[in-house]
Amino acid sequence: MVSQNSRWYKRLFYRYPASGFTLIELSVVIIVIGVILTIALPEMRDLTEMQLRSHSRRMAGTIKYLFNQSAIRGNAYCILRIDQENGEYWPEICRPDSENPEQWVCQSDPSILGQKVRLPETLSFADIYINGQKIISDEPVPIFFLPQGYVDPGVIYIRDSRERTYTLQIFPFSGRVRIYDEYVAVN
Repeated sequence: MVSQNSRWYKRLFYRYPASGFTLIELSVVIIVIGVILTIALPEMRDLTEMQLRSHSRRMAGTIKYLFNQSAIRGNAYCILRIDQENGEYWPEICRPDSENPEQWVCQSDPSILGQKVRLPETLSFADIYINGQKIISDEPVPIFFLPQGYVDPGVIYIRDSRERTYTLQIFPFSGRVRIYDEYVAVN
């Protein structure tokens, strides 16, 4: 009798291999996914801060570049235009018009640092101060770089979606940019 029951049991259960996963296998997979998420989520949160830091440094590099270009060229002045509404900025180089020296002609800079830069969707320009005045405008805000080695003193605030703000302070006689990793009220 035992032999007949074991044959019936073998025929019923071993003819078709078991499909699916055991509870232990599923538990191991869930634990592995949990460990991966624990490691990855803090890195994802820091991604916006990395973008904030990166774009602040890139903008500081563009400002220093324009200061140097204006001083090197001697007969030209440069403008950094900041479009607060669209989150863009771009440099322009202005020279006297050859036909009418009283008029100035501004063109975009063909170099790599002269390209238009658009901030990622998670970043925006919070405030802009030029010569101590807060600028609120629908038009792009100009920061002027003069050939005599002078730039408008300014403070630019870039913030991310979590309200973290970086401050860029522009020094007028050196063109140097100091970056703070917080909102700093600079006079």
